[in-house]
Amino acid sequence: MKQRSARIGEVLVASLRADAWCHGSPELRQLATGHPLPGLADAAAFHGIAGYVHHALRHVSGVPPRVVVDLEDAYRVGLAGHLGALGGLRTVAAVLDAAAVPWLVIKGPVLATAVHPRPDLRGYGDLDVVVPARTFQRALESLEAAGGTVAAPNWALRRRITAGEVPVTLPDGGVVDLHWHVLNHARLREPFRIPMRDLFDRAEPVTVDGRPVLTLEPTDTLLYLALHASMAGGNRLVWLKDLERSLAQRPPDPEALVRRADAWHVALPVATTLAKARAVLRADVPETMLRALAPGRVWERIAELAWRASPPARARPGRSVDRIVSRAARRDAPSSLLELARRVLFVATGPLRTGRGGASSPSRHVDEPERAAFLDTVVSGPDAYSL
Repeated sequence: MKQRSARIGEVLVASLRADAWCHGSPELRQLATGHPLPGLADAAAFHGIAGYVHHALRHVSGVPPRVVVDLEDAYRVGLAGHLGALGGLRTVAAVLDAAAVPWLVIKGPVLATAVHPRPDLRGYGDLDVVVPARTFQRALESLEAAGGTVAAPNWALRRRITAGEVPVTLPDGGVVDLHWHVLNHARLREPFRIPMRDLFDRAEPVTVDGRPVLTLEPTDTLLYLALHASMAGGNRLVWLKDLERSLAQRPPDPEALVRRADAWHVALPVATTLAKARAVLRADVPETMLRALAPGRVWERIAELAWRASPPARARPGRSVDRIVSRAARRDAPSSLLELARRVLFVATGPLRTGRGGASSPSRHVDEPERAAFLDTVVSGPDAYSL
């Protein structure tokens, strides 16, 4: 079983390296030809790379027909998700523009179209749109007036954690995660210092579905992607591929990257995630960049030991050593070690949690006072800003 899991992980990684998706590679042919590869399609879907794997294995003979069919299905599901997100983006753009709410798109369709070679290669499940905090209530109410509904509202919990996003189901069934901050939980925002207004001030247009939309400029993009990957567990290959492609297609300003990483208190999680992308996918990350971000190597070595013990390519839903260590990264090694100890203690003594839970947990009724209190906290809180 371990041998099969290792081979599947190697196939996933080989499908992502260089231009294997459009030409195949000797490495991939050796790994895939004549092997059953059970569960490959499910693994590719979990990692958000079914498109890459589907296209890469089309150039390899001797792949079992069942594997080819399953990958085709997973690829079509991902493509449908992308097309649905484009429809949702058109709806959101029309509503927010009419309401005079500034907005920008992060991840999802921006990465699929502006960073990856083709938009059908990168899988994703939602549309993330960010608005200034002081316009968040107006944006939410405008989407609701246009037929959107808040997905599974739990306003009391959203207020308690000062949630940085609210998912809205659009009339066509698609979901937009409406953000006022790129980090969803107050406890997660506390150790970092991300200046949301500056992100809007520096935003740049990219073309998505034939129209310009604003997104984070390249240096902010790389910092956010690396931080997001770390805080989400760092165990999905699509996040590492995002970094590899962003470095190649929208390279950051190295000096600005280090300066902003220090100012945001994110240099350590950014450095360790970039080091993982370099090791796993051969991303072009200069050693000088890593050393400028994190001169000490204590946490980097701990993180490397973690992902080598539970390689990202073999990751599946649930806990892993890599995921626990990745999510513990903070401003420096001492604070990261303290957070790691807290998380290990929680795992050892706390109940197993499954699914997203949290602010998306079902609620039997809409608690209007809690909703109003949450929205007031957002629009008048310390992170509120206007453009």
